[in-house]
Amino acid sequence: MVLFDVLRISDDGRRMYVNFHVNKADYFKDLYIDSLTVIPADRVLETDPNVPSEDYIYRKVFDGEQKKAALVLQPTDMNEQFLKSSFSQDLFFVYVKVKGTPDSCTPCRLDEEVTLGVVFDVNMLHQKVMQFTKSLADDCQIPVGFTDFILLWNAFKAFLQGAVLGKGVRLEGKIYIRNDSGKGIIVGDGTHVTGGYCRNRISRNVASSLCTQGEGRIVIGKGAGISSSCIWARESITIGDHANIGADCIIMDHDAHSMDPVSRRDYVSDEKGIASAPVVIGEDALLGARVIVLKGVSIGRGSIIGAGSVVTKDVPSMQVWAGDPASFIKQIGE
Repeated sequence: MVLFDVLRISDDGRRMYVNFHVNKADYFKDLYIDSLTVIPADRVLETDPNVPSEDYIYRKVFDGEQKKAALVLQPTDMNEQFLKSSFSQDLFFVYVKVKGTPDSCTPCRLDEEVTLGVVFDVNMLHQKVMQFTKSLADDCQIPVGFTDFILLWNAFKAFLQGAVLGKGVRLEGKIYIRNDSGKGIIVGDGTHVTGGYCRNRISRNVASSLCTQGEGRIVIGKGAGISSSCIWARESITIGDHANIGADCIIMDHDAHSMDPVSRRDYVSDEKGIASAPVVIGEDALLGARVIVLKGVSIGRGSIIGAGSVVTKDVPSMQVWAGDPASFIKQIGE
């Protein structure tokens, strides 16, 4: 939606260069830039990082319906209470507010006019996310290019959620990350997760989701591949080294709702009645597109699950299973 072509600080810290433009967004048309705000990181992190504090360093409101902007900010442009000689001494966020109107496909729950935004912390990205990607250049320069921006943004979201990412992990495209406990998501070296933007042709524009609830844990091994899939854990989901999860797969270690119809009428009762059991997907396993893996299932090393299958029971190693419910087809190697 908001793409930064340039976002960097000069070598002497006396100028910040911000060039960005508005891209299209699902369900909205006629998007335009409303305002840009630079905020001290400590003020943002005290509250919701997606809501800019009124204690801003710099704010510009745009006239008209601009779709792109190029700014050079100097310390003299700062709000008086934060006036300093350099930008480089503090962590800060750059927040761009975008407005637009819904198109004819917009869900009715959305208002006629919506506010959308992106938050970015240049210095924190340089210090904390550099270990997750080799794309950063020197002096907090965020490289030009959509893919580099998305990789950095997803890595930053993972950092804020407390996820642990190994070396060379690529979170590419639209990835939803929610880590309730702050310690429940671990992704091994070299794993590649894609979602949306047709980064993987079979994925189309479907986002991936890595979501833990309560004390749930998601542990993904080294060199795994996941395309536009939902992985949602209340207890434990483990995906082995070099496993491949095809497009639109759903892996859940719980039922999402109580099996008792009366309990489902009330949120609290419904939550208490949810059954869960760990899910394990072995190393080198392959799940075809739109496979659903239900709670308590283990899929053995090297096994293949056919597209569209619903896996309700354990699958031994080195076997092909398919169907709804999935059943044995053959032994691999026969």
